[in-house]
Amino acid sequence: MITNQEIFDKAWQAFVVEQRPASVRCDSYTGVFDTCLYRSPDNSRCAIGLCIPDNQYDLDMETLGPLELKEHFNIEFEDIKFAEAAQETLHDEIWRHLGEPKDAEFVRERYLEFARDWDLEVPEEV
Repeated sequence: MITNQEIFDKAWQAFVVEQRPASVRCDSYTGVFDTCLYRSPDNSRCAIGLCIPDNQYDLDMETLGPLELKEHFNIEFEDIKFAEAAQETLHDEIWRHLGEPKDAEFVRERYLEFARDWDLEVPEEV
């Protein structure tokens, strides 16, 4: 089972600490954010995609939300509503409005706010 804290910790490490690029597809004509990908062709991942084990990943997952992942691929989440909120807030929302984030402090603050809202522990930065 993928816990709420695990989703947050992996996303924090990837997008706040390591400042990895988002796993998104952009419209080829406009270059504007189109949709999140659990895994993109360059193997970057989104907040939920970071938690999907390699041996369970399937390309057919790309059109599904967390609830459908549970129903069709037996990916278990501690809290589906949290998983959906984490994906929207910690990944999609940030990159939809910014493109690739240029302001690491904005991303960090958004994550800290999300942690407070959901009563999560913020991992120590090493």
